[in-house]
Amino acid sequence: MVSAPGRRYNGPVRPLTPQGTQEEEAPGEKSQPAMGTQGRHVHHGLRVLHLIESDLGGGAMIAVDRLHRGLLHAGVDSQWLVMRAQTGDPSVHAAGSGRLDRRMLLRKKLERAPLRLYPRRPFPFSLAMLPDGIAKRVEALAPTHVHLHWVNDGFVRIETLAKIRRPIVWTLHDMWPFTGGCHYAGACRRFEQACGACPQLGSKGERDLTRWVFRRKQREWRDTAMRLVAPSAWLAGEARRSALFREAAVGTIPNGIELDEWRPGGDQLEARMRLALPPKGPIVLLGANGLTQDPRKGAREGFAALARLAQDGIAVAIFGDRPDDLIPPLPFPVFRLGHLDPAGLRTAFAAADVFLAPSREDNLPNTVLEAMACGRATAAFHIGGLPDLVESGVSGHLAEPYDLDALAESLRLCVQNAVEWGKNARRRCEHEFGIEAVVDRYVEVYLGGNVVPT
Repeated sequence: MVSAPGRRYNGPVRPLTPQGTQEEEAPGEKSQPAMGTQGRHVHHGLRVLHLIESDLGGGAMIAVDRLHRGLLHAGVDSQWLVMRAQTGDPSVHAAGSGRLDRRMLLRKKLERAPLRLYPRRPFPFSLAMLPDGIAKRVEALAPTHVHLHWVNDGFVRIETLAKIRRPIVWTLHDMWPFTGGCHYAGACRRFEQACGACPQLGSKGERDLTRWVFRRKQREWRDTAMRLVAPSAWLAGEARRSALFREAAVGTIPNGIELDEWRPGGDQLEARMRLALPPKGPIVLLGANGLTQDPRKGAREGFAALARLAQDGIAVAIFGDRPDDLIPPLPFPVFRLGHLDPAGLRTAFAAADVFLAPSREDNLPNTVLEAMACGRATAAFHIGGLPDLVESGVSGHLAEPYDLDALAESLRLCVQNAVEWGKNARRRCEHEFGIEAVVDRYVEVYLGGNVVPT
């Protein structure tokens, strides 16, 4: 997913102090509701601390940022605790220096050092083994609730969770919380037992590094109360099938999106001119952060499907690739947009007619949610959380995994029905994925309500 600085809420924030109390008001000052709370219940008693490795970069960060800003608008004191602080946002607290300095680089290197024992060294692959001091930092900030997100790459140790003396909510942004180290398991189902003989490591031994990680989670989290939330029905189902969370209640709350920011965008011709795209003919938009570096993003499948698309007058716009990435020859013009910030991505959606999301594995991809909010139909494989987003034949089309001819046909149908399906995609976003509704569901969880399983 694309991300950029400047996505932060810039309204008034009443920060957590080290004692967890609100700052005193100046004489004559009156408390004002947080921005956007008029007409909504203001939850002054809630102080939520989000734990995530960084405040910039990646799909999980984008989802957390949207939730954080939505909570602020609902009157909830929402803060971050991160390993790498990159935005300068006053609501973000850094563990340690917060900079990618020599000490942090050494920590990340040590976190991955045991992987050298194996023939394959996948990334990401998280062992969560280094002491972190996070529990003391959380205690000093004194939130009412700790909300875990993507806490890997040397940030939070497995053993730390049992030391946190606050109610824990954990949003599962990938499969790592219930595996022996991988973030997406592919065809492997060993997380349903106890991992070991890990195919991603090229390991043959049952008692390998993944078994050690798995047993640590099993031992340390056995008596740790956590409310588990997955953004997609697929990931919730995988968690319930895992040996670690089989007895746990895992509910589903989707990622939300700001419908006033991400919306169908004005004049298509003007958007195409701004991006130097052809003024006429259908344009397919394809992209993701690390599109050509991460096989999970499906760039190879996407290009192969495009090569099978026999349609005159079409053009392809690509974002998220690097300038030196090799793009295979296609039978129509290809325009490389590079890295796009949120405003640039909205312009790209306005210029395009449909979005192609060829991921091989994914949870609830933000780019698809953004495309739908901008009124664009999506062609994708029927995998992961995509069926939660795309109603096949109504707001886009889903192909049988990993049938390239079927994906090309899905794309052709999206182009053919671009206007109608795009309108349906926007309506689905308005009904299911508005950030206000997502915030309300999380507030209910913080206040002790159950996450309804799906």
